[in-house]
Amino acid sequence: MAFLFVGCAQESPRESIADYLPFAEASRWTYTVTRDDRGFDLDVVVEGGDVRELGGERVRFQFAYGTPAGEDHDITKSIYAMPASGPCEFYLDAMTWALFHDPPIPLLPAGAELRAGSSWPWEGRLEFAEVEEASQATSTLLGFVDVRVPAGSFHALHTRTVYQPSGLQVSRWMARGIGLVKVEVRSDDQLAGLAL
Repeated sequence: MAFLFVGCAQESPRESIADYLPFAEASRWTYTVTRDDRGFDLDVVVEGGDVRELGGERVRFQFAYGTPAGEDHDITKSIYAMPASGPCEFYLDAMTWALFHDPPIPLLPAGAELRAGSSWPWEGRLEFAEVEEASQATSTLLGFVDVRVPAGSFHALHTRTVYQPSGLQVSRWMARGIGLVKVEVRSDDQLAGLAL
């Protein structure tokens, strides 16, 4: 299974990881969602959120609602945790597929420097497609690459997360000041994605 999201040179900028995943209120994106060679547009807007306990810290959770083109109301809701260490993904809802992490998974390594080869672990409960399981994952920052998506070309951070025992792989491309420009989800028999 694989999912494709539309959304290498090596650099080590001393920028905030939040620069690559901005979730300011009223931020908007239009993504092309694909699964099994089918696709549709999903308009996403950041609206609302709340404060929850996470790892002993009071953390802001941000909601991103998705509305398929031609619909008059939102159908999806993705949720991101915003601890001091950097943005985490709790739930990514692309309508025909979704990723759920409990606890939320860090999308970039904690710390001020973004360096190719950095990796960070996660452990918890993963839900994807019809599978729900206890899981461990290792995410790796592969470096900076130029990526082309329907919205154009972007210089983006490229990360890959590999889950065990499922072998599920999730690749993300994040552009500074824009956020996720491409996501690709691969499993044994499927490919799905999201692209800006």
